[in-house]
Amino acid sequence: MTAAAVRRFTGPVAAEADGGEPVRELLVTHTFLIGWLVRQALDAPERRWLGVNSHNAGLTVIRYGPAGPPTLVAFNDVAHLPSELRGTGLPADYLV
Repeated sequence: MTAAAVRRFTGPVAAEADGGEPVRELLVTHTFLIGWLVRQALDAPERRWLGVNSHNAGLTVIRYGPAGPPTLVAFNDVAHLPSELRGTGLPADYLV
């Protein structure tokens, strides 16, 4: 599944033909795939995806431009959530 997600959701995409607007895609998935895609974007060793933990409903934005490496624009942003929901989904020792 990770190899298919990397093929489908990484790398630059062609702009839409009718206006040249950049393509933006929303991927809703679980923390493990987000960790893998972040690891891929940062060109980190494969074993590093295991330490990339995310909140439930945290937003991550990765930009794939036409030149240069991917840019991790935001990782695990939970500012859109009420404060009582911002700590869900992580191990208890992360919340100290």
